[in-house]
Amino acid sequence: MTNKKTYLYGRLSHEDEHAGDSNSIINQRKILLNYAEENGLFDYEFICDDGYSGTDFERPAFKKMIEDVEAGRVSAVVVKDLSRFGRDYLRVGIYTEIMFLKYGVRFIAVYDNVDTERDDNDLAPMMNLFNEWFVKTTSKKIRAVMQDKGRRGERLAVIPPYGYRKTETAPKKLAIDDESAEVVRKIFRMCSEGVSPAAIARAMTREKLLNPTAYKYEKKIVAKLRPMRDPRLWNATTLQRILNTREYLGATVNFKTWTKSYKDNRPRYNPIEKQLVFENTHPPIIEKPVWDAAQAARVRRSAASRGVCRGLFEGIAYCSDCESKLYFLHRELRLKYETKSLGVYSCSEYRKALQYQLPPGCTCHYITEDALSGYVLENIRKVFNYALSHEREFIKKITESGNRRTPDKRGRAEGVKKIYEFEAEPQKNKTLFGGLDRLLAAAHACGGLGELPRAVADGIIERIIVHEPERARGNRIQRVDVIYSGVGLLDIGAIIP
Repeated sequence: MTNKKTYLYGRLSHEDEHAGDSNSIINQRKILLNYAEENGLFDYEFICDDGYSGTDFERPAFKKMIEDVEAGRVSAVVVKDLSRFGRDYLRVGIYTEIMFLKYGVRFIAVYDNVDTERDDNDLAPMMNLFNEWFVKTTSKKIRAVMQDKGRRGERLAVIPPYGYRKTETAPKKLAIDDESAEVVRKIFRMCSEGVSPAAIARAMTREKLLNPTAYKYEKKIVAKLRPMRDPRLWNATTLQRILNTREYLGATVNFKTWTKSYKDNRPRYNPIEKQLVFENTHPPIIEKPVWDAAQAARVRRSAASRGVCRGLFEGIAYCSDCESKLYFLHRELRLKYETKSLGVYSCSEYRKALQYQLPPGCTCHYITEDALSGYVLENIRKVFNYALSHEREFIKKITESGNRRTPDKRGRAEGVKKIYEFEAEPQKNKTLFGGLDRLLAAAHACGGLGELPRAVADGIIERIIVHEPERARGNRIQRVDVIYSGVGLLDIGAIIP
């Protein structure tokens, strides 16, 4: 391929900015252009990543360069020195000694005298090791400085919480941002009145208020905006984070998160006892009585959700497509003269994608608890009534039908074998086959039930598979499979005449 290009690559991290002009992007560009002209490297392109660490290999320009390398469009990569390419010994070695060799890419580090066309690059791995050692020691120093600042009560977080902005004179000090602070006060007021985070999120979305991330970007509090489907869409997770922010009481909270090392900088939450709280460091947005009322309301809602508000089939209702559990929630149905609370189920993967604005991994599989209860109750009554009046014939038909089961990760195949054993030793195998025994016992005890208690569902139903409706409007057509514990999926049409 004759039209391959040469990449002149530059990188500058925030730490390198303190080293003066020697590592500046302008200086790197000048050095690389001179080298390319003097050594006959034509058809070149200068690209750079400004403000990215050498341990971060998700840099935009770097990723574009690697994509072109894998596509066979690059003949050479030139950097000022090895540290500009990266400061991770293993990752740099994978690129320069394996990938570039595979795709026939020449690698040059000008100041380190490295050129893969020559056979005298034995010191390059050692240079990469020293570059990584530099990052490791720098990381330790920065960590020690941050620990010292945090213990002294200096605010460590760079981005102020929603409702605050940095003061012009002292960037580490917080001042109230009137516009967003009023939204925060409204959120706490609604929460203290018993409104759930999800309902508050829907109210904020209806009012078309910018969510905290979009608001900070618009007000230039942050420089980058992560991709989002709708900047005016709020979710319950955002509301819960706001309701947990103790900075609204005027306190500085340090060491809320920690990282393992410079190679794994994912934030991990510290337990509250390891966090340091410094009171009265900035003006409060929320008064203590309002804060306490909101937290008390959240505790009451949490306690209620663990008891009365639990869905009847929560934990045993599953999606037919992605096999995730169905999420139970209450929805308010506004009628002409009243508002009715309606329990509904929907796919948890679908809800998660909706909440975090991710590409949909599944469809809704929406069904009301009343509709699901009605179908399950009807299914159980048909099975119970036939089992009570034709017990041996019922068992025989299950055996003859092969007990059709739905495939899943748990592999529930033992019940079939036990049913076949039932005819030979009825009394012994009736005890062994717990699933059928529970089913028959429940049939004798609960055959005439008007509603379905949780105890029955927990005892005889292993899972309920809800399919996406074939028709949602008008007369709704939706398939629901009931999987009985130890027995499997019973084909009602084949078993019951």
